[in-house]
Amino acid sequence: MDTEKSPDHDETPAETGNAAKRPRRFRKLVIILAVLASVLGIGAATIGYYISTVPVPETLTLPEATVVYYSDGTTEMARLGDQNRTVIDTTTLPPYVAWAVMAAEDRSFETNPGVDLGDLVRGAVGGADEDGAATITMQYARMAADLSDGSRPDVAVMAWKLDDQYTKAEIMGFYLNTVYFGRGAYGIEAAAHAYFKKPATSLSLGEAMVLAAVIKSPGDSAFDPSVNRRAAQDRWAYIRDGLTHAMKKLSADEAAALTYPETFVKWSPNMPSSTSRLDRPTGLVVQQALSELRQLPEFRDKPADYLRNGGLKIVTTIDKEAESLAIALADETANRSHLAGKPKGLRAALVAVEPGTGRVLAYFGGHSGTGADYAGWYYDEHGTPTGYGAHPPGATFAIYDVAAALKEGISLKSYWDASRVKAFPRSGRTADSPVRENVAADCQPTCTLLQAARAGLTVPLFGLTEQVGMPKVLDMARAAGVRDMWARSAGGITRVDLRAAPDQAVLAQFGTEVGIGQYPVTVVDQAGAMATFAAGGVRAQTHFVKEVTKAGATVYAEKLPTGATERVLSAAAVADLSHTFQRRLADGQDAAVVNGTWQYADSATDIAHAWTFGYTRRLAVAVWTGNQAQERPLRLADGRRMTADTVAGPIFRDFTVQASKALGLAHEPFGPPAFLGDASAGNAPPPR
Repeated sequence: MDTEKSPDHDETPAETGNAAKRPRRFRKLVIILAVLASVLGIGAATIGYYISTVPVPETLTLPEATVVYYSDGTTEMARLGDQNRTVIDTTTLPPYVAWAVMAAEDRSFETNPGVDLGDLVRGAVGGADEDGAATITMQYARMAADLSDGSRPDVAVMAWKLDDQYTKAEIMGFYLNTVYFGRGAYGIEAAAHAYFKKPATSLSLGEAMVLAAVIKSPGDSAFDPSVNRRAAQDRWAYIRDGLTHAMKKLSADEAAALTYPETFVKWSPNMPSSTSRLDRPTGLVVQQALSELRQLPEFRDKPADYLRNGGLKIVTTIDKEAESLAIALADETANRSHLAGKPKGLRAALVAVEPGTGRVLAYFGGHSGTGADYAGWYYDEHGTPTGYGAHPPGATFAIYDVAAALKEGISLKSYWDASRVKAFPRSGRTADSPVRENVAADCQPTCTLLQAARAGLTVPLFGLTEQVGMPKVLDMARAAGVRDMWARSAGGITRVDLRAAPDQAVLAQFGTEVGIGQYPVTVVDQAGAMATFAAGGVRAQTHFVKEVTKAGATVYAEKLPTGATERVLSAAAVADLSHTFQRRLADGQDAAVVNGTWQYADSATDIAHAWTFGYTRRLAVAVWTGNQAQERPLRLADGRRMTADTVAGPIFRDFTVQASKALGLAHEPFGPPAFLGDASAGNAPPPR
């Protein structure tokens, strides 16, 4: 077989240059239009209108699948779009791909004028094919007319115009990128992957013939080899005979040597044709990535469906192994999950961020990307905030209290009132509504800041927040990476944007209760803030997208660091902060670990939210556990009350250890504490 031949080789008279062929074709067009007008009774004005309104390929925007990848840029996470299509340069295809399609659909394609005049005449008296598109050019004209935003022109007139303006190779290229092949695949590239898991440039002749065979009836899979093997093989043989006898593209020996491919992908009409994979846990990663892109200047003014139908390659920051670990440990349906065997309705969320870059390495917000996101929120395609990932952080906010205190020169050795019940009139907590302590500690009733923070004591942390000032605690959380916080308003719970330094209008929505974690925040923000402390106090903006390209050209690339580069906290203060929450993990590495809970309703004993988060020098992780959809007391199956260390703690520890190993992260010990600040700056004298 001569594999160097192509549909536009020199032996085909119709394939001379456009400039040479147009006078001849124009004369032919005038004659045919006259015949058409006579047979069908179309007036000259109508013919002129059709010609002027024909949509040509340059005016069409083909829906083209956008593919989302893991951070390696090669492992596919999801495929988006109304149509699974990847537009390619069809001149790079082996010529026999076009031959196979011609043999199946239009054996005179290389020489006909784009229409079958006899079919048109038969159509005038009711005897033509139902779709009225016998030639490949007419088939493409019909598809293009359906894709056009304008009024639909006569398909025959459009086909003649196409044949007059474009070469046969160009028209075949339009057709191959547009036509439907079944299995949800539009265009030859998507079809090659759907049937053979390879690019179209790698198709063999036999495989190209399998794809050409399905074009005749793709919607019902009548010629899909997995659905109707006999019909598919018969159609394949019909194409082989056309290539050999009618088109003379193959010799008899070459045709005899062809065998029907046996390595096609098995498929059934009962299988979902969608390849989006948004119904998986990683679907929420996709939602977060798309939301992030919609806020960028490069995409902000694009049409609503541009990201999913724009033929983009989106490379996320998500590491495949880390993501798999997060799903295995936090997904309630996974066998390895710490939620396995727990009461129905219990949910977990986990986010891991890389210190120094802000890259989200793992994100688990729920079992399905089409369901609730318990780790964060995102803007959907219509700009609507979507998600369920804001939860009261409770005593975990101690880390921001301590960080703010260290920045203000208060020492970990300072002493604080840790009474079981204490009023704070200045903050509106009078004797009628005092702050109550639900945790017992050996240091009570007077504890150092170090002791109070490690124990998660409510009363001294409230006193610390009042003394430092709620605005400074709030600003520390904001500067570290808490981008949103929810406050109560007349309309219910309202999200407050903290991306800019809070002004008086923002501060007025919060009270000293910020310091004890009353106001909800997201899991992804908590992880991002921990990454700031892990990086020695320097913040990098948390983000999900590394790069976006289209047809090989870069449309967007992350800039590291992507956020503020100013130091949130001095290195010495971070050393004190890390020392406050320091633990030793099972693999021997140092980690700062913060636990916290928030009560259920007004209960003094039941909790509705449990957190564990923290960081090593190389990884920041936040884990939340709570109930689906609405707050309920967290109980085990046997009725025992849950704590932060029941589920969230084991998920945090197992993930941090296993992910550190999977990512090849070196163990770096924390430095010694500096014990900065004034030891006399507390609100209580040292115990006697």
